[in-house]
Amino acid sequence: MDYQAQGQTIEKLIIDIANPPSSGLSLFNLYVVLSHGVLQDNICILRDFDEGIFRKGQIMDLVLEDDRLGTLDENTNVKYTQVNKHLIQSCRGQNGESI
Repeated sequence: MDYQAQGQTIEKLIIDIANPPSSGLSLFNLYVVLSHGVLQDNICILRDFDEGIFRKGQIMDLVLEDDRLGTLDENTNVKYTQVNKHLIQSCRGQNGESI
């Protein structure tokens, strides 16, 4: 995929998911390419490919990173809730009225 397409949603895609000669193709690579499309009907696959790529396991480093990010997300939500609660309490007067 062209680096200029990073972060963009693309209306119509023509993709080649055959194994590249220099390295292997992973589920992560496929996800990144396919996730840029808007509709399944607007994705055209250039040529035949090995369907076994969809049955491969995930790369363990990616699974671990996903778990790490999930934990960070949970911790951030807990901290946000605590800080938000503290801010609300500090903005109230002694009688519970807003200042």
